[in-house]
Formats: sequence, structure tokens, C-alpha cells
Amino acid sequence: MYKFNAELVFDYIFMYFISWLPTLVFIKILIFPTPFNHHSYIFDFFSFSYTIWMFLNFFFMNKLVFIRGKDDESNRIDILKALEGKYPDITFSSGNPCLIRGEKPEGRWTQRGKIISIILDESNLYINILSTYRAGRFSVFNGLSNYLKCKSIAKSFTSYQLQTFN
Repeated sequence: MYKFNAELVFDYIFMYFISWLPTLVFIKILIFPTPFNHHSYIFDFFSFSYTIWMFLNFFFMNKLVFIRGKDDESNRIDILKALEGKYPDITFSSGNPCLIRGEKPEGRWTQRGKIISIILDESNLYINILSTYRAGRFSVFNGLSNYLKCKSIAKSFTSYQLQTFN
């Protein structure tokens, strides 16, 4: 879904380096203590929490949410209704019959951008949301929250599917 080039490779390398560096420092301090690195239990707690949070974010960052639908045409209509209900400010386009994509550019100072991708495969759908920041770089800190948003979209999609079924 993204063009494979040097910029994408750099984004992923930089993203993993920045996010795993504090985790590796925490593990090094924990396993190989020295008399000079005195730290408190609060440091251990926050470092451990950060480590767990980063593992969860990396696990859920590129994970697709699977939804079983009815047929291709009703899936397309119902997922667009669900997306318009959740994200009214994003325009979704479908140049490819198997892909629906919406992109919200990042704001000037505070807002993160979003890339919402839906893959249509016969009667199944796969949803993913990626957050971006400055110049479209991927954010590693929103993997879990984006996964939960995908689950929320899936729930509203199934409610639309049930409405049209009844």
C-alpha cells in the first residue's frame, strides 16, 4: 500500500530505533547493574510500563482487523456509512475495486494525521489505521489506540450489516 523506497525504509528504521532505545537502556540497567546507576522503584515501574506499552503498540500497529461481511457491494456501502459516521472530515476514495483509503493530513501543531485503509476481499474486509506526524512519518505511539478504533469501526459496520439484513 506504500511505495517501497529509501524514505520508507528510513522511516521504519528510525521509528524502531527511537522507540526501542529507552527499552533497551532499561533492560541493560536492570540486567547489568553497576554501583553508579542507582535508580528507584518508580524508575523501574515507569520503564517497565513504557516497555509494555511499546510492545503493545508495535504488535497492534500494522495489525489488520478482520470483518466477515455479506457481499462485495453491500460491504462497500456499509463500510462507507460506518466510516462517515466515525470520521466525517475524511474523504474516502476507491481507485482500486479492492481498496478503500482515506487520509487526513496532520495539523500544524497538535493534530496527528490518519491513514485509514480498508481491503475488500470477496465477502471479507480488513481495516487498518495508521497515525502520522510531521511530513507523513508513521507514529509508533498510537498502535493500540488505532487498533481499538478499528474494532469500533468493525462494530458499527456489523450493526449496519444487521440493519440491512432485517
